[in-house]
Amino acid sequence: MSSWQCMICGGTGFVDRGRKADYTLCQCVRCGTVTIDPLPTAEELARLYTEYSSTPGYLIKREKKLRRSRRRLVRLRRLAPGKRLLDVGCNLGYTVAAGNALGMEARGIDIDPATIAQAKELFGAEHFEAVTVEDFARRGEKFDMVYTAETIEHTLDPVSYT
Repeated sequence: MSSWQCMICGGTGFVDRGRKADYTLCQCVRCGTVTIDPLPTAEELARLYTEYSSTPGYLIKREKKLRRSRRRLVRLRRLAPGKRLLDVGCNLGYTVAAGNALGMEARGIDIDPATIAQAKELFGAEHFEAVTVEDFARRGEKFDMVYTAETIEHTLDPVSYT
């Protein structure tokens, strides 16, 4: 713990915000970012997500999530008017489905193969892929808009998002 360093700003001072399992929640005193210590390895993180099951009731909220996704994309398209959308950490694919309904060419990626299998079943296999954002980025594909929500905190290298 004495060698802890904020992944965002490089600060070394932190406030202990609690513990869960073998992890300590550390809040950087300089920028306020909260991370866990120690960070899981890529293999540990992948195992956590392959053992993850969707939140109970999440699928029940389908129409509500689709409406909210449509509203968000309509607003965001004013800033990024192109058609190609990538949803990173797409979960069950509501934003991808909303984008396609709005005439976009939307695709979604997520690290969890079980969730991607459900998204494919719900909204079409051609729109979804189980892959890490790092592996997907290496392909060099271009998009007009990259959307991500509640995802950055699940990456091992959040600075790579910039």
